Amino acid sequence: MDEFSGPRGPWPRWLEWLSITLLFAFFASQDAPAVNEAHYLAKARHFWDPSWCARDLFLRSRDAHQVFAAIIGWLACLLPLPVVAWAGRLATWAALAAGWQRLGGSLFPRPGAALLSAGLWLALLDHGAMAGEWVVGGVEAKCWAYAAVLFALECFLTERWNRGLAWLGLAACFHVLVGGWALIAAAAAWFGCGPFRPALKTLWPGVAAAGLLSLPGLVPALLLTAGADPTVAADAAWIYVYGRLSHHLVFHRLDPYAIAAFAGVLVGWIAAAIATPCDLRPGHLGQRPLRGFVGGAIAIAVAGALVDQLLLGHWELSAKLLRYYWFRLADAMLPAGAALAWVGVILGHWTTRPRLARGLLAAAVATGGAGVLAGSFHHGMLAENLGDPQWNWLERERLLDHRDRPKVARQWRETCEWIRGNTPADSLWLTPRHQQTFKWFAERAEAVNGKDVPQDAAAVVEWQDRREALFPPETGAIGLTGLGEQRLVELARRYGAEFILVDEFLGGRRLALPAVYPTDDTPTAFRVYRVARP
Repeated sequence: MDEFSGPRGPWPRWLEWLSITLLFAFFASQDAPAVNEAHYLAKARHFWDPSWCARDLFLRSRDAHQVFAAIIGWLACLLPLPVVAWAGRLATWAALAAGWQRLGGSLFPRPGAALLSAGLWLALLDHGAMAGEWVVGGVEAKCWAYAAVLFALECFLTERWNRGLAWLGLAACFHVLVGGWALIAAAAAWFGCGPFRPALKTLWPGVAAAGLLSLPGLVPALLLTAGADPTVAADAAWIYVYGRLSHHLVFHRLDPYAIAAFAGVLVGWIAAAIATPCDLRPGHLGQRPLRGFVGGAIAIAVAGALVDQLLLGHWELSAKLLRYYWFRLADAMLPAGAALAWVGVILGHWTTRPRLARGLLAAAVATGGAGVLAGSFHHGMLAENLGDPQWNWLERERLLDHRDRPKVARQWRETCEWIRGNTPADSLWLTPRHQQTFKWFAERAEAVNGKDVPQDAAAVVEWQDRREALFPPETGAIGLTGLGEQRLVELARRYGAEFILVDEFLGGRRLALPAVYPTDDTPTAFRVYRVARP
């Protein structure tokens, strides 16, 4: 059906889908690149054009998300990366909005209910995730996977289990961890339906479809460690988990305030679930499969926390197990379940206790509205355009005065544009530690980038060796200039780099090397030096 009835007549479904899409855009439409777009879209372009930044360590490492790169990478060969980012974002937001409208509209076929729950979901996502997971933002593989998860949940609610399993196979095709954990949570959803669940023997078509669809995502993931020496694989796992991504993967290193916020959302979800029945009706299981799915995601997160706590001190084994993002699905789906559950509470009391329902509606609108508005200032339409998210980090760590941020951001772009237009396209660079958009703006290869951790074991170890050599602890925040001229030239020649780009606003020191940018003694935040061949 294209319409469903409301208090004032028919309401087009496409209009609610469009409203949710625009809400997502307002929430997440910061200037490109978003936090991970410089990482994933550069990789996607290199997938189609290996000659682009061919000497970059990260780009020439193995691909973990080949389906995503194959779909969007060809566009990056034809259009500028910012244009590709915006095209991918619009497609991503539209897909997520369609999945949410199907899920929310299936539960609550009333005008505006899906839109209200979408606002609550965004607010709870932004402030209730304990491991930093997000869904609505820039374009990357996991966002497409989450859109498929939303479509799968709507299928489970309407007793189309085989189709839902196929959707989860598609999710694993785009992002094997999102889809893989979602398939396990789907088993919990099936079990939680009790006497209303279908017989296992009737689900073999969906299981087969999920298995086949997941192969394009599963096979590249398995190849990341294939053939690697066990010692190298163990080192890579430790580097990946404890050296680079512990803020996402290791429970005892998560922010305690974020854990408390997650616990608050969990309590709110349980309270809302107790307050409302599952609302079974012909052809529809109400919230029962959704609650089972969210419960399964929470059980996975609890298992990840137990792995972390039980293996304290056993770093090699814990690193091998914790690299699978145990908290990812719960971070995304608990806010979704809580948002939909509270909309169910509001609608459930609309006729029996109208005063309470209207009070809850006002609170929900205020919470969702405030969350979306705050998110827009942080990473959406109202966010300050700085060109690189690292400038926020530098200010937060008091390495950069907030009054200097716009000037540094402008000079960063100007420097990268000069590099793109005045240096060889196949050159290799040593670049500052506190940036993640050099390849995006300058389109040149880097010897190492602290953000761009590879996925395959050998490349991860090489990445760590280079990072430790170029950014040792003794140089602290000073960056490359703290190494001194002789050491910098030695490292540039070791890795084959022809140019060095330094952030002089941190070190405050000019290097005694041939400077090619700027061409005069104009004070600048960044300076380019050429390394003479031996």
